[in-house]
Amino acid sequence: MNTLNKAAIVALAVSAFSFTAYAAQEGKGAKAGEWASFQKVDADGNGMVSKEEAGSVQGLDFSKADRNSDGQLSKSEYEAAKKGQKPERKQEKSGSR
Repeated sequence: MNTLNKAAIVALAVSAFSFTAYAAQEGKGAKAGEWASFQKVDADGNGMVSKEEAGSVQGLDFSKADRNSDGQLSKSEYEAAKKGQKPERKQEKSGSR
């Protein structure tokens, strides 16, 4: 039973290490100054980014990116906004309309 306890402790430690490494890897690509991938922003996986989901992307001007004004961003709209804006600078416009 002593050997069984040691094996359980080693397995637990390996699992904790693996989870930590996985979590660190998942965070890559969403560092400050970078936008997350479309798939990560599309939290519900419906193929579109809602205004609520887009709120997690610093620097994304949702209304400007929503070219067809349907209230959601397609992958092409998101990618076009990603290429056209610098996400490290969040531009807040007040009273522009």
